[in-house]
Formats: sequence, structure tokens, C-alpha cells
Amino acid sequence: MLFKVLYEGKKKLIKVDGADYTSLMTEVKRKFSISDKDLILQDDTGVEVEVDEDVFTDLLEERSNNILWKVVDKDSECQVLDSSSQTDTLSLSSETDDSAGPSSKRPRFDEAFEAKQFIRGILEENAGGPAILAQYSEQGKFTDSTRRHLVNVVVAHITGKEGRVPSKETKTRCALGIVTLFPSLKDPYSRTGYILQDFDIKFGTETASRLLEQWDSLKPKIIAEAKTLTSTLHLNSLISAAECKGQDDSECQGWDNDMSSVLLLAYLLPPSAGGRNKSTKISTREAMDHISQFHKSCRSLTEHIKKAEGLQPNLLAVGSAKNIIHDCYIVLDGKLRPCQAKSSLSAFDELFKAYFVFGVSYPHCLNAMYTFIQTTIYKIDVGTVCETPRVKDLRAKLLN
Repeated sequence: MLFKVLYEGKKKLIKVDGADYTSLMTEVKRKFSISDKDLILQDDTGVEVEVDEDVFTDLLEERSNNILWKVVDKDSECQVLDSSSQTDTLSLSSETDDSAGPSSKRPRFDEAFEAKQFIRGILEENAGGPAILAQYSEQGKFTDSTRRHLVNVVVAHITGKEGRVPSKETKTRCALGIVTLFPSLKDPYSRTGYILQDFDIKFGTETASRLLEQWDSLKPKIIAEAKTLTSTLHLNSLISAAECKGQDDSECQGWDNDMSSVLLLAYLLPPSAGGRNKSTKISTREAMDHISQFHKSCRSLTEHIKKAEGLQPNLLAVGSAKNIIHDCYIVLDGKLRPCQAKSSLSAFDELFKAYFVFGVSYPHCLNAMYTFIQTTIYKIDVGTVCETPRVKDLRAKLLN
């Protein structure tokens, strides 16, 4: 049997009598003149194939000779680089430790293989699914419309089985299966982009993209409405920053104009007393700490996280100044999850989605604001979630 094998940038066709893991690895060492090295075998999605003859045989039966096998030295830098770029880190549990790096949470081969078969089965059973498989087989990629159709088919299937809110295990299984079956959909540069993918699977691409698509038209209306409020020094500062053309404007205060316009929503939908202690009140400015906080890059992140324990999840913007941000994180359960986003609006988009992905309730002081964003912008659970009169009034003002 012929195998296509890649080792240290060189490709060779290797003929093996029989189709077993041990014979292949023995012949690989002979053909590439490898001696006294522990080798790792990966399939062409970057998933490690463990020394398991049954799994190896099953993979051959499914993919025949269409796999470009990758052989990597276990202890070499090549293996570290390859695993970090090919990893399938998809666990969305709050116990995941992203600080350990993506390669530490790589799924086992049998887990990825089972998830891939699960997605393949969904597509083969449902209308439009075979066409999706055929397009990828022919082109190695998807058009945007086909990618959206893929998500819709999978979402319809799992919600039909489990209801509107599938379990975290099912969503993770789907995410892993999709990127294993269709490797071109995997983002090799992001460790946490699967927050966004998980939200996509749950609600669909159209819903997931609404904030970023609509904000440019909503922002001037939000600013105009904020100008009708009672003037304060902090409110005026946010309005000025929201109206700035860009971060290079010396008059811009805070992260940048998009984040400032998001924070204006907290003024338009201010916190009210409530929760367990009905007499507890919190100022709008204090409520904003539940959205984002600034951390000077020269200071300890660990100390900041401990102080902000009651504010999680929130965004942590790290930089040399409040308008010069280098990195952004979502802080949750005392851990930092790097944002995939490069802008403050995209980072807030990730923060909002994290509430759904991790099943976290909105902070009471921002419940009205987040409910407005949920129902008015993302259009999630419209008509079923409880809205305050303020939320309905603001929606009428901004959309009519």
C-alpha cells in the first residue's frame, strides 16, 4: 500500500506491505534515514494518531490513500510549532486553562475522528448536506453561502434533537467535527476564536454578525440620544471620545470611539436598585467596570484579576495608555482568555457572546443594557425575554 508522507519539509511515497501503524513507521524511518528518534504521526488535519492499530485501520478505510501523513520528531521545535498551528482546542469549559498554551489541550484522535463522523452523518442525512460535502471535496474550501448553509444544517439538526439550547458537550462536539472534517474552516492563529464559532453554531452566522454590521448606523443615533441626558463631566467625556475620528486624535479619551459609544448605552439604560439587596445602588460609572477596565502594561495582571473578581466576565484592555491598547482579554473565573478581536467593538462582540457560550447571567446593574443588545441588535429571544420599559422606549427611539 502506498502512503504519502511529509517529514521536515520533504514528501515521499512510501510503500508498505500491509496497512498497520508499526510497519508504516518502520518504513518511514528507513526511507528518511531516521534513527533513535521518537516520532509522532499526524493526519492532514494535524490530529495526532496514537499507537492504536484499530484507529489507524479505521482511518485508512475512511480516507483510503488520500491522506498526506505528517511525521514529526516528538522532542523537536518543529513538533511544537506544528501542534500550535494545527491544534483543535475546542473545549469551552470555564475550567480550560488557556495560559498553558493550545497544544496542551489537543483532543485525542479518536475524539476528533468520532466528532468528524458525527458531522458527516448529519450532512449525509439532511437535504443540502451531500452538496456541501461535494463542494469541499472538489474545491477544498467553501463559498460564504455554503459555509452559512453548513452551519444552518448542523444547527437545525442538533436543535431538533435537543431543543433550542443544545448542551455544551454537543456544541463542542460539533465545532470539533466541523474543523476536523473541513480543516480549511479552522483558524490556526487563534486559541480562543472558538467562542465565536460556538456562538455561530448556536445562533447562526447572520445573527452572530449583527452587532458589527449595524453599529455604524446605530452609533450616531446613540450619541445623539446621549446628548439629551443631563450633562456630567464623565458623560461629556464619553460623548467626545465617541465622536472622535480615530485613536490618533489627541482629544480622544478612553479606549477609542467605538468602545465609548458602547459605554454610552449604560447611560441610556442606567442601573437600578435590585438584586438580593433592593437598597443597593450603583452608579453608571461603576457599572461600566463590568464591561471593560484598563490595565497598564507594566503592572501585574494577577493582582488586577484578583481585585476584579466580582466584575467577571469583563474586558481587560492592556496598554501603555488608555488610548493605546496592545492586548485585550476576557476575564472569567479568574482566568484570561485572549480576544481574537483587533478592535474594541469586536472585543465587546466577543464579551457579549461569552455570556451565552459560558452560560453566565448578565450583571444586574447592566441587565437592561445587555437585554437591549440581545433583543434589539442580535434579535435573540425577541418577545420571550423580559424587557423593561426603558429598553422598549430606547428601541423605538433608535429604530424608528
